[in-house]
Amino acid sequence: MTESPSTSVWTDIGSFFLKALEDASPISVVDPDPTTLTPMPAALGGAAAGHADLATQASEPKGFLELLRAKAHYLLLPVTLIEHLQGASATVMFTGVDSNAAAPPASTAVVLGADTPAYLTVLGMDLGRQVSSSDPGPLGALYGELCRAWLQLASGEPWKALNDAGIAHYTNAATTDGGVDPGEAWGAAVSEYVATRVHEWIALLTNLSNAARDSTLSPASRSQLLDDVCAAYEAAFERTLYGQVDNKPLVQPTFPPELRDLVDEHLLGLNALTCHYAQTPLVGILDALRAMPVQPPAIDNTEVKRKIVATALAESYLGSGNQEQEIIWIYVNLVEQHNNVNGLRRSSAYKHEQDHYKVYLYLVGDQRYAGHKVGKGYGFTPGNTVKRQAAMTSKAVREKAAALLALMDRIADHQEKNPHPHWYGQGNGDDFNRNDGKWRTARAYWWLQEKARDTGTDIPTWVIRLPPDKVKQVSFIFDEDSIKTYYETNPVPDDVPPYVPSGH
Repeated sequence: MTESPSTSVWTDIGSFFLKALEDASPISVVDPDPTTLTPMPAALGGAAAGHADLATQASEPKGFLELLRAKAHYLLLPVTLIEHLQGASATVMFTGVDSNAAAPPASTAVVLGADTPAYLTVLGMDLGRQVSSSDPGPLGALYGELCRAWLQLASGEPWKALNDAGIAHYTNAATTDGGVDPGEAWGAAVSEYVATRVHEWIALLTNLSNAARDSTLSPASRSQLLDDVCAAYEAAFERTLYGQVDNKPLVQPTFPPELRDLVDEHLLGLNALTCHYAQTPLVGILDALRAMPVQPPAIDNTEVKRKIVATALAESYLGSGNQEQEIIWIYVNLVEQHNNVNGLRRSSAYKHEQDHYKVYLYLVGDQRYAGHKVGKGYGFTPGNTVKRQAAMTSKAVREKAAALLALMDRIADHQEKNPHPHWYGQGNGDDFNRNDGKWRTARAYWWLQEKARDTGTDIPTWVIRLPPDKVKQVSFIFDEDSIKTYYETNPVPDDVPPYVPSGH
């Protein structure tokens, strides 16, 4: 058996990177409080500001395995496989275009998609922080590939005995197309078993985190959600068939308990994900979530109100009418939909903490970014602090910011009637001309409105151009849910012309 390192064996990775991982390594998602989920440390990717450097380190095979091991510790995932591969100085290759790159069954190299370092960099950053819609699937596939490569690379005991037992069990293996090689069937089955356990675990963590962060849920709704989450996790233990050969699923034999026990012990290190929910470290979170009270409306919070205003300012052309006075309602709706600031993540300015958002946030009284340096763009002076750049903004912009903050206060006090209830779509002219998802259908409905206006036909107005005249610096707001429903029963035109302002 190849010995596993207890500490890092790499010396050619940046020492700062290694030190940061070591400092973060004692922390797991349930430390120090087992009744709540602890957000990921910044050193592991918990803060967007460090992602570029982390992705660079993770693009190197040894750095990738170090980061994966550190994240595995935080996420309570198995580190055994990773350490075995590190100890054997396994080859790690990034190839293809996605994280589902396939390796030849007999390859001793770990073969991963070219996008895997970027995926690993952001993995887990939303846990305990905000509602996440990220797909946990790639992590399971990643672990499945680690398993496949290690069983090809390993020699000695207990690996020989494990492989011999697996191959013997799969002597009569067959897919829907007939009999297959026992060794290939065993490798496919054990890899998919490992991938499935990891997938179910990270899905469980994500669902628990989302249940904790979605403060709009009533106690009954949250309890039902938690019941469904735990039931889904438990149901996966009932699965008995694993593996595909030549993209055909194995139909025999089943994956027996005795092989499962050996894999759980030697490949997964009897990790938490091999246990039923009641035996995992996450059990304490369940009762705490069931007792979680319904939160008061998010827009009653001063900090949230300022963030909404700064986001609306950042999403508006402030020199083109009063777009911000309409756009703010979109972000009020999104925050009310989530009952927290996660709704603002629809805005790239907010999500990526762009410089103009920081300046506008400072203008409305939030000084958290005061000392940050701004870069190029937005007419800013590179190297200025946010505080300095805010002081250089025009009187007109400062007045718009003050007026919008006053409007936000009236909205929170229910002194303003929402002119666009349940509208969640907003973007500039470039966004509006995109041909993916909601943008294409929103633009199609816009042209339908224009045709109806020209012909005197009465249809609902679900898209509004801001300002209404045909200027270049234009934004659009729209009722994306109503438009989506409309096009579920009406065809989207094959040709949806772009929006081009007159005279440009």
